Order: sequence, then structure tokens, then C-alpha cells
Amino acid sequence: MSNTYKTPILTSIYGFLGAIALVGGLLGSVFAFTNGGGTEALVIFLCGLASAMFLFGIAQAVDFLGRTAHNTTILVEQGEREQHKQLQAARAVSTTPVHVDTEAMREAQRVSGYKPALITSDDPDIQAHLARKAQRGG
Repeated sequence: MSNTYKTPILTSIYGFLGAIALVGGLLGSVFAFTNGGGTEALVIFLCGLASAMFLFGIAQAVDFLGRTAHNTTILVEQGEREQHKQLQAARAVSTTPVHVDTEAMREAQRVSGYKPALITSDDPDIQAHLARKAQRGG
């Protein structure tokens, strides 16, 4: 998506209708005033002005919603890109192979006199596993 904001068509339509209402109110009031109606001209002008303000307000609201949606889309895309970068970095770290040299560990345990703690459990699967491990000498 591009970062340029495009004004919604509905904003242009309501702006155009507001301009028509304003011009129509102005022309109607001029026509009513030339035909001898001062109060009618004022009422027509005020109605046209009120209609134009209402339509221009709707146009501004639609434009505001469009800008909000556009900026939200940009923020979401930036967040997704950042999340993707962090996920790629986490995958790169977690896929690094870890090599454990068991012979060196056994030698270090023998030299230091370290004895691993005895693991006990009531679970029959764990007891069977520990029994098999003890038979193999590990």
C-alpha cells in the first residue's frame, strides 16, 4: 500500500452538494429579493447556508474517517513488519544448534566428584525409564 492519502469520493460528492446548496441559497435569495420579498430572501439564504454547512460537515467527517482508516492501516503494516522482524530474529536464535560434549561433562563430574541427584517418582513410566537408564549404566 502506498503512503499517500487519497480523498474518498464521498467527501467530494458531499462537498459538491454543499457548494450547490450554498450557491442555490444565494441565487434563490437574490431572486426573492429582486421580486420584493426581503424576509423570504433572508430565509432562503439562511436555509441554503444551513444546508451547505451540514453537507460540508458530512464531507469533513467522511474525510476524517478516511484519514483515520489510512493511518491505522499504515500503523498496522508497520507493526506487522516489526513483529515479523522480531519473529525472524527469534527463529534465528532458537534454531542455533547446541552441542553438548557428554564425554567432557562426565570427565568434569569425575574430576570434581559431582554426583547427580537421585530422581524418584511414583509414576510407573518414569520408574521404568530410570530402570532402563540404570541398566545401561547411565
